[in-house]
Amino acid sequence: MDNPTPSTADESSDSEKILKAVAEKLRNCIEQVLRASQEKPRRFVETVELQIKLQNYNARKDKCLRGDIRLPHIPRKKLAVCVIGNKAQCDEAKSHQLSAVPDEILKGKTKKGQTMKKIVEKYRVFMATEPVIKKIPRNMANDMDKKGKLPVVLGEEEPMQAKLEEVRTTVTFRVKASLIGVPVGNVLMTPEELAENINIVIKHILATLEQHKLVVRSMHTKSTMGPPQKLY
Repeated sequence: MDNPTPSTADESSDSEKILKAVAEKLRNCIEQVLRASQEKPRRFVETVELQIKLQNYNARKDKCLRGDIRLPHIPRKKLAVCVIGNKAQCDEAKSHQLSAVPDEILKGKTKKGQTMKKIVEKYRVFMATEPVIKKIPRNMANDMDKKGKLPVVLGEEEPMQAKLEEVRTTVTFRVKASLIGVPVGNVLMTPEELAENINIVIKHILATLEQHKLVVRSMHTKSTMGPPQKLY
């Protein structure tokens, strides 16, 4: 069997080194994040984020890197989800306590004076069937894509509740600059739940970075308003 090339071996070694460092510090870092949140409580539930600083980021070559990660524990306490669809789909969404807007909004204003631009700013995640997604004007689709808000595809026969569960447990990371930020939980979660989510995200991102020869400079975790805790 051929020996791995030096670069592959180095990358593997770097990942193992990072994972080992994280394993040693993770529990204490999580406790520090939660303690800071308890000492200075906010009027909202703070999100816990993983931040990864890259050493050799190339804006031209690496700007399109992204990925979706399914987590075992819902990271955000509240996630503003909106369904874009026909009347039946909107009615079903409302039966699940979801916000919904009619697909006629893609043509301009609704009867209530809503515009898609305002709707995009209001919600974090959108769901729609493929036929509805195809109706989205190109300039609007480009704007939604830049904000990471292109609709999640909802199968026409797919139970909306099952898709909602998938959406709530999935986080997306994008390499848009030398810093990657990914939500991994919230301050109401247990240390064990946070650790499980963080470990899954780190392993997934490290695998992606290795494929593109990107090197991690540092890694921190923090709550929305709290100080960063260094993992690596």
